[in-house]
Formats: sequence, C-alpha cells, structure tokens
Amino acid sequence: MALSVTQISGEADLRRIAILKGRIDPVLESTVEEIRFLAGRLRDPLQLLATLDGEPAGFGLAGVFPEQAGEPFAYAELGVAPDFKGNGVGGALYEALSEHVRALGKSELQLEVGEDDGGAIRFLEKRGCKEVERQKAVALDLRALEPFPVEPPAGVEIRSWAERADLAEAMFELYREASADIPGLDAEAEATFDEWRVRELERPARRHDLSFVALSGEDLVGYATLDVFPAGGFHGLTAVARSWRRRGVGRALKLSQIAAAQAKGLERLYTESEEHNEPMRRLNEGLGFRPIPGMVVMRGPLAP
Repeated sequence: MALSVTQISGEADLRRIAILKGRIDPVLESTVEEIRFLAGRLRDPLQLLATLDGEPAGFGLAGVFPEQAGEPFAYAELGVAPDFKGNGVGGALYEALSEHVRALGKSELQLEVGEDDGGAIRFLEKRGCKEVERQKAVALDLRALEPFPVEPPAGVEIRSWAERADLAEAMFELYREASADIPGLDAEAEATFDEWRVRELERPARRHDLSFVALSGEDLVGYATLDVFPAGGFHGLTAVARSWRRRGVGRALKLSQIAAAQAKGLERLYTESEEHNEPMRRLNEGLGFRPIPGMVVMRGPLAP
C-alpha cells in the first residue's frame, strides 16, 4: 500500500480533513472554517494530510499558541480514520510533526485523544506520552426537555453578548480571574487581550446571540459562551466573578443558553469540564447533562 504524508495545499485538502475529523469523532465534527481558524492562531503551523493508495487516511497539525510560547511543547493534532489504522499512518504523521516541532526549538508534543479510544492512547503511550489532564464530557438532549425558568439572583440582569459587544475588555479581565481558579492547564496559560479577543470574538463557530453576560448594574459579574457545530452547541467558558460565586449566576447563564438554543432549534448541547472541576460538573449534572466519552490531554517526546 502506498502511504503519502504531504502538507495541505488548498481548500480541497481542508474539506478532506473536515470529513476525516467527522469520521473519527462525529460529536466533535469540525468545519473547514474552524480548521482554518485554528491553524491561523498558531505560530509556524504545519498542516498535513496522509493518504493511503490515494485515499484520505489521516491528518496532522502542529504549531505554537502565542500564550504557550515559553513552554517546551507545541500544540498538535493527529487523527487516523478507523478503517486505515494499523497501516503506519499514525506513525508517519507523528514523525513528520516531530520533525517540524523540533525545528521550532520545542522538545515535546501535546495532543488530545478520546478517552474511549484505547488504541490511540496506547499509540501515544508507546511513544512516551503521558496524561497531563482529563476533560469529562457531558451532553444534554434538548428535544424533549421542558424549559427551566431563568431566575438570576436579585440585582443581576442576563443579557446576550450580541447586545453588549462593548464589554469585551471587562470580559477579558473576568476571564483572567476565572481561568486562574479552574483546575488544570487553563490556569497555566496567560493570554494577552489581543490573543483572547481573536480566540473569543473571531472564532467562526462562536454565537454571540447564544452567549450571555450577567450584569449587576453596569458591572460584569459573569459570562458564558457557546459555539455551534454540525453536531450541536458546545459550551465554552462559564466565568463568574469570585465575589458572586455560589449565588446562582452560573446557573442563570447556562439556563439562558439552554433556552436560547431551544428557541434556535438546536437538538443537543455538549460541554467539557476538567475532571477536578467539581462545581461545574455538579452544575451541569443538575441541569440534566449526562456523561459521554471525554478527552485526555497527553504530552510526550518527539519521535527520534
């Protein structure tokens, strides 16, 4: 069988990668716009397409997020379609990504893999990768769900982000406060306002009409974001000011998102939480979210 690993060369290759991602994990199915956006956020990105006898078999991506420039590792993605596993596709992609990352002065790759994909986990473990974080995923079926009443705490008003686009700088400051308190890797990466703005405001899947802010007068006390992909809506960060936590702000924000998603005709919502983030996991469970396979973040050395 003829195996080829080449750098992508245009829109057609991006479409092939989007199809591959959907075959590997339909829940996290991506789009051409999202794939292009992610690569655009990385410094020195390399995007690869692997083919076996001319058929798309796998993909790879590696580069450095600006907020992780000082780390020894580079961000990477690697996926092989189920019916092409066992033919050396993953190994060839890992070697090609390693060569690129070594040229960037990095010594490790950081990748995500489905926690139910034992084959992929073993593949990375054989190359010296170790688990550094686990994200537990949950899903909510909106089709038969009776709407919850949205009851924010006294003195708090919930507005859509689309209505309050002027709050970007305040949201960034709240992001810095909230992310510092979240267990796991998010607390380690410090983004500048411009880096945060690109990630949060310019992401193609981000829906400002399904993202909400919580206000006490004109003070921002919380916000919650939501992206929409073919599989459904995906909750991003739910951030609440320290002085307003455990008072129902986060619940009111999520209920507003659920109601808005139902009104837009979405059938499912998904979200992930670091496994030690007990407050958020309890909140999601109380709203009816149920467990589905999550993601394992693994980090390890480059191929020799």
